[in-house]
Amino acid sequence: MKLTKESILNATTSYDILNHYLNPYKHSGQRLTPGKHISNPFLSEKQKTPSFNIYYSRASAEWRYKDFATGDDGSCFDLVMKLHRLSFPEALAQINNDMSLNIVLQNDNTNFTPPLHAPDTPLQFGTSSLTIQPFQPLELQYWQQYGISEAVMKRFNLRSVRAFSSTDKNNKPYTFKSLPDNPIFAYINKEWAKLYRPLNKAFRFQYLGEKPPDYIFGIEQLPDFSEFIFLTGGEKDVISLYAHGFPAVSLNSETAMLSQDALLLLRSRSRFIIVLYDNDETGTTQSDKISKTWNLRRIVLPPMNNGKDISDYFKLGLPLADLQQLAVESCKQFKPLPAANPELTRLEKVLSTRKILEENKSKEITFSKPILKQNENPVFFPKTINVIQGKAGVHKSRLAQTICSALLKKNGEHIPLLNFVKDHAKEYAICYVDTERNLSEQLPYALQKIQVHAGYKIEEHPVNFDYISLLEFPRDERFEVLNEYLDYVRTKYNRHIFIILDVITDCVNNFNDSKDSMALIDMMNMTINRHDVTFLCLIHENPGNTDKARGHLGTEIMNKASTVVQVGFERDHDRRETDLIKVAYLKCRSSRKHEPFYVKYSDTENTLVLADDETLTAYLRDGKKRLDVSSVIEQLEVILTKPCPRKEVIECLREEFNCSERFVEEYIKIIVKQKLTLSNSLNNLCYLYKYRKDRSVYYCLQPITEQQAEMAMQEPFSETSAEKCPF
Repeated sequence: MKLTKESILNATTSYDILNHYLNPYKHSGQRLTPGKHISNPFLSEKQKTPSFNIYYSRASAEWRYKDFATGDDGSCFDLVMKLHRLSFPEALAQINNDMSLNIVLQNDNTNFTPPLHAPDTPLQFGTSSLTIQPFQPLELQYWQQYGISEAVMKRFNLRSVRAFSSTDKNNKPYTFKSLPDNPIFAYINKEWAKLYRPLNKAFRFQYLGEKPPDYIFGIEQLPDFSEFIFLTGGEKDVISLYAHGFPAVSLNSETAMLSQDALLLLRSRSRFIIVLYDNDETGTTQSDKISKTWNLRRIVLPPMNNGKDISDYFKLGLPLADLQQLAVESCKQFKPLPAANPELTRLEKVLSTRKILEENKSKEITFSKPILKQNENPVFFPKTINVIQGKAGVHKSRLAQTICSALLKKNGEHIPLLNFVKDHAKEYAICYVDTERNLSEQLPYALQKIQVHAGYKIEEHPVNFDYISLLEFPRDERFEVLNEYLDYVRTKYNRHIFIILDVITDCVNNFNDSKDSMALIDMMNMTINRHDVTFLCLIHENPGNTDKARGHLGTEIMNKASTVVQVGFERDHDRRETDLIKVAYLKCRSSRKHEPFYVKYSDTENTLVLADDETLTAYLRDGKKRLDVSSVIEQLEVILTKPCPRKEVIECLREEFNCSERFVEEYIKIIVKQKLTLSNSLNNLCYLYKYRKDRSVYYCLQPITEQQAEMAMQEPFSETSAEKCPF
């Protein structure tokens, strides 16, 4: 056989070649998956922030490596050539030798490949040994009834055993020999083997040697990438599916649980994972458990006479097209994880986006329903960025926790959560990212309250509730850590992911730096555009008499957000904070702006509760409305539906807040000087403009663009300059 790229890839896969040669650079026992970076093996020093990984290229239909920091990119053959400084033919020979592919160079075209183990070769596994033999005619007939040929069996290292010997628990030796009515087979690995006696009801399986605890049968035989992979209950099912053109794997046993690492590995090799176990009690119970734990699609085989698994399905000659249809239909019900395409050029990405727009433009647009409502008012919509802002200590985190509980809440639970109600047509995963609270008491207690208010016990671990803390990471590492975590949760969950960043300014190195701020916002924008994800970002307001969110990041996030909620204590006539908390909607891009609502912190329930009517009525009756920038902005939005004289504006505000003209003037000065944004009747962001007309001073709302907002941050507005009326 000629040693070529094709002959190498016929004997193994580009994925396995990359994993083989990158083994010294990754954690022991783990296989590389997209999202788990390692240090670049070509660099002399270990990277502080690893950026080297593998990805599947649809253009070349192979797995490749890429370093997203240095730009290094290449095939598995490029990797071997570069690592060992070899030519292409030398790299082929190196791979053939290192991976024991046994591709023998010959001058003829016999395509002869020697078997993995020659017949009658004794193999030793600890204190046990076995001797293999050529497959006997009756043995071949047994496997052929499932559609499995001898070539397929050898592909999976399945061999016929002449005899095996071992010792029992009393160290007494014993030997079993294969018989026509009791054949013995073995799935052979390097360090261990699994015996299989299909016709022996008492002792069907036996392990020889030390089997790895996380072993996945069939992983080596998977294609580089496929539309779906079946997760089955046993080795014979995997081989029979492979023989009929379906990629499949199985775990250690039918009762083994799929681990998170195994899930990530399988998801890196396919768009869908379909659980396909036996239709007996054990199989249906375990497949139901796995599918619910990891939100995987599950197929239950129809009842069969003298059959219970997929191998029996093929043995009975049931239609292959029916199985294919079941798989296709199950995939349609779940949205796949989009495959990353880092190999695309910028122009290709632009044209690809244009194609998507062209397709969507030709369809009737159906707008998404809100994922969360309050009193029938839509609050958050899917695939958006949203903000909760407020001064320190105003219970922003408790409001976010209540929202999490509403999305996490069990169906049928009647727990008042500030009247927040989720869209029950969707399934949600809640991912809470905290940056402020300690890991011993504060954050665990907050997570407990989220669960309890959602109807769970504190000792439970809901599969759709994830959480991390960035507290122990230096600021300059947090953005990269957050990025890696988001990659992780997107592969973990196949449902809508609601991510809370508490607080967002702690997720970047410098929230006043435009580069750091825009990197985070761009990442969130790309995430919501490509994936079924919604963000809720918590941010502090600047100290003092201003409602502006902190830093450059605060300004930019307000421009990009769909819904902005402000939380703050109401003040009495003497400007002292009361117990009443106002929750106001500063921005509602996808709906009209809602009326504010009022809450209080309950010491008995350790959470926020709606303010009772008596408290609220008394507060409003006594004229103790909160005089601050936010309240003044709200009133200006009501007053300035058209340009108004200064005297009329001042008088309306004085009457509303029962205060002096001086106080009102101070707040207007802050709004104009700091160029704080207001909303007009069309829900457009505006500046408050002051101008002269006919010897009188007027105020009006002037719509702004994002470019104007950017300029405003760099060049503070001077209130003393008289502006010409824009209308």
